Amino acid sequence: MQEALVEMHIVGLANNVDFLAGCFQSSFVRGELDTGLIERERERLFAHDAHDERVGNELLAFACARVLTDDARGETGDPWSSTHAGD
Repeated sequence: MQEALVEMHIVGLANNVDFLAGCFQSSFVRGELDTGLIERERERLFAHDAHDERVGNELLAFACARVLTDDARGETGDPWSSTHAGD
């Protein structure tokens, strides 16, 4: 399983591959299983990834402005909607 997790690459979808791989570096491998495992191993199981940056306030403000502008124009992102921008 550990080898399969190393070879696993999923793009575009949230998944728990990193969490499962982290289990092989925790007390899980030693059979020390109890309801406190995840909390006890939190730092290892949920390590911060350098690519896992939070979205900046500027980007959030831009996204909100775009949604409000589209709403004001009556446009939607739904290609099947009668108010879709591509119509």
